[in-house]
Amino acid sequence: MSIQTRMAWQDFLTDEERAELEAADAKFAEAQRALEPVKADRDATLRKLKIRCDARMRRAKESDT
Repeated sequence: MSIQTRMAWQDFLTDEERAELEAADAKFAEAQRALEPVKADRDATLRKLKIRCDARMRRAKESDT
């Protein structure tokens, strides 16, 4: 029984191309780290607004009954 290995396109990169990919990945990781505080602020805003709207919906439902 032979063991088959799965090949990916990355297996065929030259050293120069691999360095180019690693540099792009590093830039992407840096951008993600810089975005984390912005995302956290957005998430907090979404939670706050959802809580407010849920309360309004609850009050509207209570006034209908």
